[in-house]
Amino acid sequence: MIFSSPWWLLFLLLLPIVVVLHALTLRWRSVTTSSLVFWNEVLKERRANLRIRRLLTNLLLILQLIAIALIGVALGGPTVIRPATSGSQDVILVLDATAGMQAKEGARTRWDIALERGVALASGLRGGARMAVVLAEKRPRLLASFTDDKSALRRLLRSARPTDEPGDVAASVLYAISLRDPRRGGRVVLETDGAFDELHGVDMSLPWITVDVVGTPQDNVGITHMSFRQASTAGAGYELFLAVMNAGRTAATVPLTVRADGKDIVSRTLSLGPGQRSTVTIPWTGPAAGRVVASVAAHDALPLDDLAYARFAPARRVSVLVVGQRPAFIQQALASLPGVTVKMQEVPSADEPHMDVVVYDDVQPPPLLQGNFILFNSVPSGLPVRARGLLRVPAVTGWNRSDPLLDSVSLADVTIGQALDLYPGPGFSILANSGTSPLVLRWDHSDLKALVVAFDPSSSDFPLRPGFPILLANAISWFFPDWLQTQVDQTQAGDPRVIATRGAPNLTVVKPDGRKVDMTADGPSVTFFDTDEVGFYTVDAGGETSEFAVNLASESETNTTPRFTSPNAPEEGQQQRPGVPVPVWFVVGIAALALLVLEWIAWLWQPGRTRTA
Repeated sequence: MIFSSPWWLLFLLLLPIVVVLHALTLRWRSVTTSSLVFWNEVLKERRANLRIRRLLTNLLLILQLIAIALIGVALGGPTVIRPATSGSQDVILVLDATAGMQAKEGARTRWDIALERGVALASGLRGGARMAVVLAEKRPRLLASFTDDKSALRRLLRSARPTDEPGDVAASVLYAISLRDPRRGGRVVLETDGAFDELHGVDMSLPWITVDVVGTPQDNVGITHMSFRQASTAGAGYELFLAVMNAGRTAATVPLTVRADGKDIVSRTLSLGPGQRSTVTIPWTGPAAGRVVASVAAHDALPLDDLAYARFAPARRVSVLVVGQRPAFIQQALASLPGVTVKMQEVPSADEPHMDVVVYDDVQPPPLLQGNFILFNSVPSGLPVRARGLLRVPAVTGWNRSDPLLDSVSLADVTIGQALDLYPGPGFSILANSGTSPLVLRWDHSDLKALVVAFDPSSSDFPLRPGFPILLANAISWFFPDWLQTQVDQTQAGDPRVIATRGAPNLTVVKPDGRKVDMTADGPSVTFFDTDEVGFYTVDAGGETSEFAVNLASESETNTTPRFTSPNAPEEGQQQRPGVPVPVWFVVGIAALALLVLEWIAWLWQPGRTRTA
């Protein structure tokens, strides 16, 4: 029994006071007799214990003492914990479905144990009780809303699977708390391996929150990071960077292997002390593109983090469509940039192929809705800018040297035959001007980026200067900041993945286990959310195939040791059973009131109550 306000138990100090007062009220009954000889002998034997015997046989006193004791207990707010399987309250079950729940516990996994307890909890629901189920993945997911259908609950629970995602269990518990109806009451039960230090933001003093830890300490070694980077020495190529963690209690020696396109590139042995994190930097001698898989032969509790995946490519490929009648300078400058492929088109069309960047040169573009655009001597439709006329031989009077688009670009003494006299509205940033008229503008809002140049390169000497290809390169880097960086196409499990549609109306994503997910595209990109499995994902967009990798890459999941201690944790060796806190103060209070009524009736029926001595 738990008391919400133990100070009220001081009310029990009234018990000895009542006994004393009751003893003081006892009186001798007067009896007329002819001799005291025999009475004196009897009184000698009984005088010492006469009052004690009267106290024990006094029904009124006993009833008063019990009633006072019950009143004191009721004022203390007593609560009893009833076993979970016998409860009739609503239950919100939170199942930890993060990657660490796949750790082995003997012949079973932690997930198997948690699922078994969740099914038992559903089977133990009594009449009127309902259950909701929340899966604690990277983000909370409602598996089942409130229902009293035990068969449906068991069926849904048995169909659930753990993910390969790291996760924030506290966020799922807070979500479960938000589902609780204070008017109906109910309890939140978390089945977890406890491989975290605390539940941030959760008030664990609440009596209706129960944490059932199913994990035990296990040794585990895992890969927590893999990436490629440009070597610091010029001409040295690339380096492979790996981070490996020993989350166990003993030292471990594990073989490390890195394979690329099915061939062993790196093979070495790592020695790690207990709790040690080791980083390995290795000169990359494998291919500069393709699949890369790193593995440690740890043979431990969690095989999931023994592998890491990457899709390695030296730089991003950028496709550019140039629309115009005289785009020779633009075509040559773009074609000289690494990783850039150029396609030409003379006039705009309604069904232009999807490209990463579209350049309009001295033509009227269609309305710009989404994407990346460069416009020379063109007024973009749909944007707040208009041309008031033409400027004859405008001189560049200033430019923003600190803007990334004009980094290392000099516009000094650039000769321009003519330019549009543009009048931009709100939202545009002016990068260069001629007097009060802007020459170079930038638009960057929502899913639309546009670089607007008020003149045609062919009507100036700008293409003959080094700044022209630099301006185009800066624009490509503005559209794609990772354009010239080493690409390791990978995503952490549970994170959304943005996929370029390449103009295809439909895409198919094949997950590592072979399942296919069909998606409909309504723009230059779509967001894929179903990254709950580690491995390689294949994307088919209109016959064009690409790949990306998904990794666990989480120290918190590699550290499988249960660290969370619940305030109501059981003694070591005992299994924690979720319980229902049931307040019983009103029952105790009713019992006290009943005893007081019984004592009053007994006092009314007491023989000789109105007689005097």
